[in-house]
Amino acid sequence: MKGLGCLAVLLLLCGCALSPDTSLPSPSASTAPPTSTTEPTASPAADLLPAQQDVIPDLSWDLTEHMLWAVDERATVGGAYEPAGVNRTGFVNEKAELVIPPKYLNYDYCFADGIPTRLVGRLQGSFEVWQLDGTLEKVIETNDDAYSVRCSQNSLLISEEYTEGMPVSRTIYSLDTGEVLHHWTDFVFEDPAYGPWPAYGAAEAPSGTEIAAAAGGEFVETFPDNGFATNEERTRFLNLASGKIWDAPENYFMNGWAGPFLFLYSSQGLPSRIYTNAGELTGYSYVTDFILDDFDSGDDITAPYYWADGGGYQGYIDADGRWRYRENAYYFLED
Repeated sequence: MKGLGCLAVLLLLCGCALSPDTSLPSPSASTAPPTSTTEPTASPAADLLPAQQDVIPDLSWDLTEHMLWAVDERATVGGAYEPAGVNRTGFVNEKAELVIPPKYLNYDYCFADGIPTRLVGRLQGSFEVWQLDGTLEKVIETNDDAYSVRCSQNSLLISEEYTEGMPVSRTIYSLDTGEVLHHWTDFVFEDPAYGPWPAYGAAEAPSGTEIAAAAGGEFVETFPDNGFATNEERTRFLNLASGKIWDAPENYFMNGWAGPFLFLYSSQGLPSRIYTNAGELTGYSYVTDFILDDFDSGDDITAPYYWADGGGYQGYIDADGRWRYRENAYYFLED
């Protein structure tokens, strides 16, 4: 699914299905002095295994009054264009209620001033435009060769057909009327009617390095947005909010992260583990960011929730590791 990215590389549980089940704020940098080094502990959410936790059915977001959050299910029946096993995407609302069952081949959010406003989902032969309160706004008919879907300027739908990974045609629709505004079969990467694709801006200079430096010179990598710093070997960690220093278990090192969650890999072939940036062990086997891509600005907007697997379930968790939406991760009996 879109937005489920940022180096999530652990112990994937197979499959998806929708069986909804309704059971540490993000750290911010401070100048608190470092505390003594401690061994990792279990997080509050890990006091109970993921399958035992209650769900807090709340996916509200202060960025927007309403929101539709993507959830995936693998299709069991193939078609002329889509083989069996392809993921279909559905959506739950801010109350963690299923609003759109899994049916879309891909989708995109529309934005205005950096805030999501609408959702466009692609079916075979059509696009559906949804308001974020779960109201179907319109259906735009298209051809079966349409592959991609991009919303631009909160008013245009851009779809392209690809051959061998390269775009060979582009069609631009009006989201307000559904009519075709432009269509190219001789694709030009920069066309006069739309212009070049947005270029992504340079990454901002990291902050929080002063905190890491105050804790000692060993913390050479700082991740201020994720609330931690680490040494060169990625085996010792500093929580930027509390100043707590903690060490990975023996023969473990960090090989990825998502928000406040750190992925620790064993050099001895032992199961990988996921910790919070405060050194608390979670019960999850997979955690990844949910990222919304603003096509026009090129900005990535990271949501306050994370897609996770654990205990036979998958769904959204908050920065404390608590379920906000949960569904059965198994969809075939042989799973």
